[in-house]
Amino acid sequence: MYLDRATVEMYLDFGWAMFAEKAGTAMDDDDRAEAARRLTRLDRRAAAAAFRDIADDECVEDAVRLEAAENLAALDPRSAAEALRGIAADEGVEDALRYEAAERLPGLDGRVAAEVFRDMAADEGLEDALRYEAALHLPGLDDRLAAEALRDIADDEGIDEGLRMEAAERLAEFDPRSAAEVLRGIREDQPWPRGRRPFAHAGPVLMPPMPPMSPMLPQPPLSRPQRPPRPW
Repeated sequence: MYLDRATVEMYLDFGWAMFAEKAGTAMDDDDRAEAARRLTRLDRRAAAAAFRDIADDECVEDAVRLEAAENLAALDPRSAAEALRGIAADEGVEDALRYEAAERLPGLDGRVAAEVFRDMAADEGLEDALRYEAALHLPGLDDRLAAEALRDIADDEGIDEGLRMEAAERLAEFDPRSAAEVLRGIREDQPWPRGRRPFAHAGPVLMPPMPPMSPMLPQPPLSRPQRPPRPW
């Protein structure tokens, strides 16, 4: 990120030559964040633009991006919501920070928050626990999306069975019929006790190949023993 000429001139006017040796001076992440914070006291609009640039820059450290988005929230809540959405959706960001970014959204924009939590609940690249926590944020924001997210998690055979059961129980608050179907499916996914598995669900049993049979040798003819003479 490079300082534009207008920002350089602003810093020069206020005696901050340390930030503006010449137009195009490169700055590291911390200096950019500090410059944006100082801009807040001079020009809130310019500061908001600076914080948004930092929050959107994938080359910036994840924690600095999140902090910039939080600072932006005090200047431009709508822009901050979009910046937080971008961080939450960025697969290159650590899962915990993605979730933290999403948690900041409900106080800024409920609609964006619902969409972000729904996407996170469906993201198979996230940890199972974070997917479930994201789904739990949806009730109250969008009950329809909450039901969809909980149903998806409960139906996912790759998720821990305990989380699937919890998701199904929460789903019952919105859609009892779907919850009953999901719970039935979870029970069917569980292995049956040995000796009690129905044949209808048993797969084909693979038998080992039979070894080739050796040729049969000729056998001598069978002879019946002679019966002893009857006594008369």
